[in-house]
Amino acid sequence: MPLPVPEPGLVVRYAYLWHSDYARGREDGDKDRPCAIVFTVTEADETTVAVLPVTHSPPRHPTDAGRFDYGPLPPNLFRTIRERFLTAARARRVRSVPRTE
Repeated sequence: MPLPVPEPGLVVRYAYLWHSDYARGREDGDKDRPCAIVFTVTEADETTVAVLPVTHSPPRHPTDAGRFDYGPLPPNLFRTIRERFLTAARARRVRSVPRTE
């Protein structure tokens, strides 16, 4: 089955690699989990995709959490998630993990 074109708001299954696992030298996530695509950037025919994991574990900061079902996120919910992500990034509570697939 072909992969969908990555676009913000789409929820995909992905072997999300937590930053703590990356810091310990891991290169792959433990398991595939649902992840929401937050943004994509395409430069020189290469697309970078930022995803946020969907998990049952509560976040360190309660305002970073949200609840949704599978499939494309409703536009208002996506805007809320994106704004919470940007707020957390500005507060330096976000860490990226570079990966190539």
